[in-house]
Amino acid sequence: MIEKTLDTFASRAKSGEFLISVQIDPPANSDIEKFQGSMEELANNGVGLIDINSSRSNAKRPITHDSIALSMALSGYGFETIPHVTLREASLNGLLKQIASAYLWGDVRNFLIISGDAHIESPVAKAPGIFECDVPQVLDAVHKFLRCDGEYNLKDLTLLAAINQNAPNIALEIDRLAMKRAAGADMFMTQTLFDKGQIERFFDLFGKVSAAPLMIGVFPLFNFKTIENVRAGFIPGVVLPRNLFEEACKYKDDKASLRAWGVDQAIAVIKDIVNFKKKADNISGVYIVSPTRNPCLALDIIRGL
Repeated sequence: MIEKTLDTFASRAKSGEFLISVQIDPPANSDIEKFQGSMEELANNGVGLIDINSSRSNAKRPITHDSIALSMALSGYGFETIPHVTLREASLNGLLKQIASAYLWGDVRNFLIISGDAHIESPVAKAPGIFECDVPQVLDAVHKFLRCDGEYNLKDLTLLAAINQNAPNIALEIDRLAMKRAAGADMFMTQTLFDKGQIERFFDLFGKVSAAPLMIGVFPLFNFKTIENVRAGFIPGVVLPRNLFEEACKYKDDKASLRAWGVDQAIAVIKDIVNFKKKADNISGVYIVSPTRNPCLALDIIRGL
């Protein structure tokens, strides 16, 4: 598909390059062939960086694909990947084994460590999750046992952590940001931002706390049902400004116009982020959330840039 270079995600971010990742969900079993076609189309259009959600089980999908295993597969196709590693899936020892194996056998060098939501009860996975420890503990363990230990010494393993600028307790979120940074987080990924006002408020809150490199989330507004769910607060940590929701309502009965508006809106916020990089040079790029589980829809945004 595409050829890897010696330049890694981390080295490119440090060099000041503005990076674009496409965030994908693992496919349903019935969609694997379609998913493979989508990945090939992304690669053929120059997309080389993918971050992969960790899907949780539910009654409809009792068994989901593992983000780390999928990262190893996509790495073999030439993508650089950032799997989302959740604390619900394995013990601390199990997570260390998964990360080490993915690095050594799958050339996966980047890992986003997050708590993850509990599984919804299903016929197979009735346990809500393991949650043996918290994110700073996992970051610290990976740093000590995989990056610094003489057996592994994986110096170029990059650890990412999340920032929720919409957390109900901002003071606690700022404290946790400092804890994650001290535990070994090299970079951070924000919750999604929708306009210039949210970008400015984010840096007012967190800009003086940490100068660590940032990947900023962009959520394309292509599907009106999804837009309603975001506005209603059904997607944790994501807050859609009222003015954008009211603007989207103009196109609720016209899917083509809504999609065109969503592309323009996403391009506009990415351009705002690029411009804001002049004030905050720790902005390393953006990740574009795949709309409606169709990662190729992000190509309209990337082409527009």
